[in-house]
Amino acid sequence: ALLVQPQPCARLPPSPQLPPSRSTAKEGDWSAVEFVPLKSLTAPVTLEQIKSDPKLKDMGLVRQSRLSVTPVSIEQFDHILKLASTTLSSRS
Repeated sequence: ALLVQPQPCARLPPSPQLPPSRSTAKEGDWSAVEFVPLKSLTAPVTLEQIKSDPKLKDMGLVRQSRLSVTPVSIEQFDHILKLASTTLSSRS
């Protein structure tokens, strides 16, 4: 398991797979975020662990399990790091 940090990247051109007539984005409103690995977690944290942990019960991932990207509070992030036996030397 990896700990990643989002980094903004350049706007993307409209997708050739999705014609503009079917797009919900406004013209020129295409953008993307790249995720850059910071470090490997010391121990993986399973979805089962996250779902069974009372401190993480309000996470979007627990409430709407089909989400692949979801906001995580600082408290939830710190708790997941604790479960993973991982520390960060600094935060960006």
